[in-house]
Amino acid sequence: MGTADWSSAISQIKSSGADAIYLALAVGDDMPAFIRQVRSFGLKQFMLPPLGMPDSMLAALGSDVPQLVTAGLFGSWTTESTNKEMARFVKAYTATFHNVPGPQAIQAYAGMRLALAAMDASPSMSPTDLIASLEKSSVDTVVGKLAIRKQDHQGTVGTYFSETVAVKDSPYGAKVGWKVVEPLPWDTVKVDAAQTGCKEL
Repeated sequence: MGTADWSSAISQIKSSGADAIYLALAVGDDMPAFIRQVRSFGLKQFMLPPLGMPDSMLAALGSDVPQLVTAGLFGSWTTESTNKEMARFVKAYTATFHNVPGPQAIQAYAGMRLALAAMDASPSMSPTDLIASLEKSSVDTVVGKLAIRKQDHQGTVGTYFSETVAVKDSPYGAKVGWKVVEPLPWDTVKVDAAQTGCKEL
């Protein structure tokens, strides 16, 4: 974390003949700094950030955005063309913040919708009542239906296999974005409680 010069690690990657680069970096300044240095070394492999990265960071990389793929994206504003709720959210978000919402903003918005629905349905704001209400609540959001699994409090949310693409003629000024290649709904990615090692609640 906080490394300013990745040249020794990048040299090792270059000499390894690797086909791809797995970005085990926290979302922060380190990731775009590493990507810029990788490109300055002439490496062209596609990169896999496991949870994607915010669209603001994609924009900060400029026109030389590398090919990134991820199977852990929580949502993309580019789905607005087929998702009316996403289109409504993107319009409101960009009007307030003057840039497109990244996957983290989309996830936070969807998660807050569930939290508010559970609070609204709860008889009080006591922890016991709120937990019981969360266990019974579900809500349709910009990324589909969200709920909390009662037996281990796992959020039942899907994800998306996505890749970076150049965006043309975006009304929001975005030049690059995450294109959803394949939705991965909860039923396809869930892990049964017995397989998590959780003793359940």
